[in-house]
Amino acid sequence: FFVAKYAVENIVFVGQGPDELLGGYSRHSKMLFDAAVKEIAKDTNNLHFVLLQNKAIFDYFDKKCALPYISTEIADFCLDLLFELKINNKTNKYLLRLLAKHLRLSNEIAFRKKKASQYGSGMWKIVNKHLKNSSAFVCFLLACG
Repeated sequence: FFVAKYAVENIVFVGQGPDELLGGYSRHSKMLFDAAVKEIAKDTNNLHFVLLQNKAIFDYFDKKCALPYISTEIADFCLDLLFELKINNKTNKYLLRLLAKHLRLSNEIAFRKKKASQYGSGMWKIVNKHLKNSSAFVCFLLACG
């Protein structure tokens, strides 16, 4: 929402897709094989609705949302992947990490642990600092909770 609202550019690149298609959420790598396969399938099926929600938000602010990881070809490819290329030895998005290594990125970068964007970007600290005692913050927490 905030990216769409405050972006200066008319086209914003969004990294949606790999977590759903390649088992990128931490819960995926903590599950047993059968449960993880089902959860990834569920997340992949729900991706369509998430993308529609993103599109509606960007449309509202008269912006375009570019999704470089999402196409029919990529989705079909990911759906047919062996599970071991999605999660390998508790390492999620394994295929993307192998690609990063192939592109000569360091292990530190290629195998860095995922951090939710609101935490990794520092956004949560900013929101928390400025709104901690306001009723708007309480409403925000209740909506996200």
